[in-house]
Amino acid sequence: AGNSSNAWYIFFRDGFVNDDDKSTGQRVRCVRSGPFVSRRFESMTRSGDRVVRDNVNNLEWQGCTAGLSGADCTAGATETYTWIKALAYCEGLSFGGHLDWRLPSRAELQSIVDQRRVNPSIDPAMFPATPNDYFWSSSTYVNVTIYAWCVDFYDGGSVDDDLKGLDYRVRCVRGGP
Repeated sequence: AGNSSNAWYIFFRDGFVNDDDKSTGQRVRCVRSGPFVSRRFESMTRSGDRVVRDNVNNLEWQGCTAGLSGADCTAGATETYTWIKALAYCEGLSFGGHLDWRLPSRAELQSIVDQRRVNPSIDPAMFPATPNDYFWSSSTYVNVTIYAWCVDFYDGGSVDDDLKGLDYRVRCVRGGP
């Protein structure tokens, strides 16, 4: 969304997601659409907490970034965590009347990115007040296990790896596999 002359690609060797000029040669994998879902996301308030239901992936998301609350996610202040503390935060979260929250996998976190948007790259009606920042996934970077995957919600959802000891944002999920 921020640069119409670029397109997204995935480097299948290690999973990096980035953009490059559309004139650069890349390999292609085709896909066709599956069953139509009329409403991808639905927002609700449960036990006073904003919960977002993903009807495609059968997941429920913490509607506000960790540290924020309220219908429009403007109460409180966003918090950051190291990777280990992010795992513990989600596993200990009592939210929306449920206790089975967890840190999302890299693929799950990427699934809520809206690549048509920048600053932030997420649907603001469903996930209001989302910071333009990196969010931790639960996925360890296999080649260097002191790193984990994170998704940047600033520039269209680029995926990167970083040291697990750094502080990033968190949004928990429940359901799915």
